[in-house]
Amino acid sequence: MLDSMPGKQMSIDADLNAGLINEEQAKKRRAEVAQESDFYGAMDGASKFVRGDAVAGLLIMFINVAAGMVVGMVQHDLDFGTAVHNYTLLTIGDGLVAQIPALVISTAAGVIVSRVSNEQDVGEQLTGQLFANPRVLYLTAGIIGAMGIIPGMPHFAFLLLAGSMIWLGRNLARREATAQQTKQREERARRQRRNRPRRAGTTSRWWTRSAWKWAIA
Repeated sequence: MLDSMPGKQMSIDADLNAGLINEEQAKKRRAEVAQESDFYGAMDGASKFVRGDAVAGLLIMFINVAAGMVVGMVQHDLDFGTAVHNYTLLTIGDGLVAQIPALVISTAAGVIVSRVSNEQDVGEQLTGQLFANPRVLYLTAGIIGAMGIIPGMPHFAFLLLAGSMIWLGRNLARREATAQQTKQREERARRQRRNRPRRAGTTSRWWTRSAWKWAIA
């Protein structure tokens, strides 16, 4: 995608020189190309960060298992099977506990790294991307609700969050539908005013003035 950006910029210049678009449209398309370039460039850096974090996590897991086996057999006089069993369980537990802060840190880093520069700040961008589309809220509600019906999970908390997400999504969808209907009514009224025929009196007065000027001439 990044390799195609110069071609898109050249096509905009060619369309502007050929008269297919005006200066305002060219400026808008250049801004879209620049925003797209910033986004894909940031995602390329974010993918490298995630890949490095995954590799580091795997290395830490193998080091914990190997070092734990050595410590168990040398210092605690455990046999090989018992050391493997105990320290493998400890490594898995450590990995599961470490996933919660790692998830929060990775999410925050992904949001900051993949942010596209525009007139909005980070808070406005994050709010618009997460809460501007009702489909995102419905998907989140479905995931949280599915987690809430799993045995052993805190059902009340998860189902309450899922219901709140559904309520927010319905309100947002209703607001968008109302705005769309208002826009359609305004467009229909504008079209009717544009297609309204002229009054007969205006046309007759124009013919009268034209005839009078012709007679005087």
